[in-house]
Amino acid sequence: MLSEDRGVATGGTQCNQRLSLLSQLKYQNLSSQALDIIFQALILSKITYALQSFAGHISSSDKDRINKFFRKAYRRGLVSLLFDIDTLIHKFDDQHFSIAVVELYNDGVVQAVTFAYLSLLLVY
Repeated sequence: MLSEDRGVATGGTQCNQRLSLLSQLKYQNLSSQALDIIFQALILSKITYALQSFAGHISSSDKDRINKFFRKAYRRGLVSLLFDIDTLIHKFDDQHFSIAVVELYNDGVVQAVTFAYLSLLLVY
C-alpha cells in the first residue's frame, strides 16, 4: 500500500469492502472470535502481504491511513485487537509474523464455524 503505487487505491477499496462484509457478519450475530479470524484472513493478510519487502518505503501518510483503517475496524467492534502498522513491521523484522490471536481460539467449535462462513464467502 505505497502512495506512489496505483494499487493503493485498489487495496484500500478492497479492504473497505471486506470491512463492510465483516459488518454484515457481525449484524448476523457472528461471534467476536470468528470475526477476528475472518479479519485476519481477509484484511490483515492483504495489508501485510510482502510487508518485509516494502516496509521501508511506506510513507508516513500511508502509515496513518492504514492505522486509521485499523482504528475504524476496532471502533466498530469488527476486531478485538487494535493493530498498528509500525508494530506489524517490527514483528516482521524480528521474525516471521504469526498471528497469535488464532492460537488463542484453538477450540474446534470456533474454527469450524469460521471455516464454514469462509467457505460460504468463497462459494458466493
